Amino acid sequence: NIKTKKIPFREDSTNRQKSYFRNLVRLELLPLLKKKYNPNIVGILTNFAHHTTTDYEYLEAQATTAYHRIKAQTSSSGIVIDLKKLIRLHPALQQMIWRLAANELTKNNCSLETRHMEEINKLISSQSHHSLVDLPQELQLKKSGLKLILQLNH
Repeated sequence: NIKTKKIPFREDSTNRQKSYFRNLVRLELLPLLKKKYNPNIVGILTNFAHHTTTDYEYLEAQATTAYHRIKAQTSSSGIVIDLKKLIRLHPALQQMIWRLAANELTKNNCSLETRHMEEINKLISSQSHHSLVDLPQELQLKKSGLKLILQLNH
């Protein structure tokens, strides 16, 4: 905490520049929301951020445990996921598991977006047992029978 560590407040030269989105939010949007809608908007958003962080940490812990249960095997070139075990999980856990697997292969270097998750879900629900999806960082997800194989496509 800044107060307990006695770190002096400093004004960065970019803090007042409205060319940065974060500054527009702080300088224009938050004051407008405070004035027109709720004088406690900053407190509400702070509480929301705190609760969201706590929820995310819990989800990540649950996903990590589930990931280790459904991962059939791992090699330097790919990760095999048991499809039957995966589809029994809540969609939120499934998404987190794909992020964990992608980051394991790319050494925490992969960002899966909503569109990637939609493509993964289409592949999972597809009747075809030999489909594939291209993902960022040269990752590919293949469906082979009841296995899903996430691999680097070099």
